[in-house]
Amino acid sequence: MTELPGNLRDIVTQLKEPVTASAGFRERVMNAVRATNARRPLAWIVGGLLAAGVALFLLFHPRSDIERPTTFLLLAPHATTVALVGDFNDWDPSATPLQSVGDSAWFVVVSLKPGRYRYSFVVDGQRWMADPTAARAVDHDFGPESSVVTVLSRRT
Repeated sequence: MTELPGNLRDIVTQLKEPVTASAGFRERVMNAVRATNARRPLAWIVGGLLAAGVALFLLFHPRSDIERPTTFLLLAPHATTVALVGDFNDWDPSATPLQSVGDSAWFVVVSLKPGRYRYSFVVDGQRWMADPTAARAVDHDFGPESSVVTVLSRRT
């Protein structure tokens, strides 16, 4: 696997650090829950039933038409331009340019509806390449290999 650039590596390291609460935080939360439960048990039951109803509604009524932000990232240290092409932009190399981050990373966030999409990167306007970190599309119809991304439907 390719090493991440320093600035991305620092961000990933910070995101992996555990979050700790103060020593008395758990005790304060539990005391508040006990006090609330003692005063209003019926409200908690009704609230729980409403929450369960909403959860069941959302579970069986997926919103599959909502676009989801999907991030595409490519490490291309010597590139001057990178574009994303795929089923979602009619394979147009000018439609979705990536932005450079540091010396070698390129990224773009595209809003996609749930589904399966084939895509490739175009480096420096000439070299088409599949995403080295993604599954290959077995049904590419023309040209070089492409990759596949599946956007799942969101149930909220």
